[in-house]
Amino acid sequence: MCIYLIGSLRNQAIPEIAQKIRALGLEVFDDWHAAGPEADDAWQHYETSRGHDYKQALKGWAARHVFGFDYHHLSRASAAVLVLPAGKSAHLEAGWMIGKGKPVYFLFDKAPERFDQMYAFALTTGGDIFFNEKDLLDELARVNRKPSSNTRPSVPEPLQHRSALECISGRAVEPGAGGGNDDAAKSCPDQGWVQ
Repeated sequence: MCIYLIGSLRNQAIPEIAQKIRALGLEVFDDWHAAGPEADDAWQHYETSRGHDYKQALKGWAARHVFGFDYHHLSRASAAVLVLPAGKSAHLEAGWMIGKGKPVYFLFDKAPERFDQMYAFALTTGGDIFFNEKDLLDELARVNRKPSSNTRPSVPEPLQHRSALECISGRAVEPGAGGGNDDAAKSCPDQGWVQ
């Protein structure tokens, strides 16, 4: 079982939580955290210094590369853990995982002052919400012992990654042209925002 650990680049607890999950014998993807706490700020500064607005920046190679990297690893993960507090990107990633039918486990840093019903989406795919690491780790250990009912066929990683990049660019590799997934044009969502 591969867990995509979702969270904030500014959350210094991410590597520690990842190690605790690895100790359960699970694969954990948290390499995105290596970019450091200022990565998004640096990207924004770089793009605005070039005269680009947010929409233009999202179409740039830096954003497309990071998106493709995250998309690839979200796609190959069988579940996710979102460590709060976290921002919009983290919640979009969690929502994408839930939309794909994959369990997402939310680890709150404290009980919320204001209740939000939408975290119940976690319950629709076998995920849950937790208010302490011990309960989360106990649940992940339990799920890891349970036989998997996931029978998704495996796709070689280079094809998955290439398909993500094809989706980002809005262009699929032509069938038979080599180096691409011939079904990419059918599997990519409408990418009208990428022109």
